Amino acid sequence: MAETNFRDYFAAAGAQAGLTDREKTFIGLAVTMSRGCEPCSYGRIERALESGVSREDLDAAVNLIAAINAGVVQAIARRGHEHMEKTCPSCGVEPEKP
Repeated sequence: MAETNFRDYFAAAGAQAGLTDREKTFIGLAVTMSRGCEPCSYGRIERALESGVSREDLDAAVNLIAAINAGVVQAIARRGHEHMEKTCPSCGVEPEKP
């Protein structure tokens, strides 16, 4: 398999039509914040503000990103609780009895 140069891949992906620069900004911010990359998130916030995104719009995006991530965490926890009562189909481990 040929080694992919990340910067080239990133530039090519960002150059694709179909999304506005503003949409790309918010998608990138959502990904970096969700993945927990502080340096990338800080850079994206700075570039968003420099490109004219208002603090109000940025705050709205951050609130939505946080809410979506909280929903994912809650759904995983709920499923975990449901499965605690069942034997794991993958490994056959039975739940511990209190």
